[in-house]
Amino acid sequence: MGEKYEGDREYNKLKKFVTSNSKPPCVLATLEHCSKKEKAFIEESTSWDEAKVKEELESVKSQIEAAKTKHQELADLFEKQKDEAMATMKKSEEAKTDLEKVTKDVKYKINIMEQVTKKKDEL
Repeated sequence: MGEKYEGDREYNKLKKFVTSNSKPPCVLATLEHCSKKEKAFIEESTSWDEAKVKEELESVKSQIEAAKTKHQELADLFEKQKDEAMATMKKSEEAKTDLEKVTKDVKYKINIMEQVTKKKDEL
């Protein structure tokens, strides 16, 4: 089964993903379709006994699981913070509307009182 694509939706990035993931899998018995990296790992692991292979397999799977868990936790945190930020933004917009209303309602009073104060200061 192939990898799930979680990257950008731009054509070139999609094409690169498809190209790099659409090749036939490495065949251990014949080394057919194996990359240099896969061949190097095969060389390294040929001396391992079955217990070592199982241990390494579990280690690699647990690394992937830990990374998935961390990613999910951060994605969940982001969603929570995004929701809070959106609520705060809405409150901010409401406060701005209130400010504009108050400013409009009392601006003439400020203008008159400033003129009165200025007139008294001039005397």
